[in-house]
Amino acid sequence: MKKYTSTILSAAVSLFSAVAINTFLHPCAGMMKMKCDTTAHVATVVLALAAVISIVSFFLKTNAAKHVFNIISGALGIALLFVPLLGACGMADMRCNVYTMPAIRIAGTALILIAAAAEAFALRKRATAA
Repeated sequence: MKKYTSTILSAAVSLFSAVAINTFLHPCAGMMKMKCDTTAHVATVVLALAAVISIVSFFLKTNAAKHVFNIISGALGIALLFVPLLGACGMADMRCNVYTMPAIRIAGTALILIAAAAEAFALRKRATAA
C-alpha cells in the first residue's frame, strides 16, 4: 500500500480541490461573466486531468510509466500555479481573490510537492536497490 500513497494523495488533493473551487471556495456569482469565473473553470479542468492521471497511475505496473505520470502530475501542478494569471477581480477583498485563487495556488503547490516526493522516494529506492 505504501507505493500507492502518492497516487492516492494526488487524486484526493485534485478531487477535493476541484469540488472546493466549485462549491464553498467558488468565485462570486453575478449576472456578468467575470474573468475569475473563467479562471475557476480552467482550474477545474486542470484538476480533473490531474485526478484522472493519478487514478490511471494507480493501476499501472511498470515504474517507467509511473515516472512519466509523476512528471505529468507535477507539470499540471505547475500549470495550476499559472492559472490565476488568466484573471481575477480588481478588488483585493473580492471572494475570488480571498478564497478561489489561493485555493488554486495551494492545490498546484501540493501536486508539485507530491510528485516531487514520489520521484525522490523512487530515486532513493532505485539507488538502494543497485
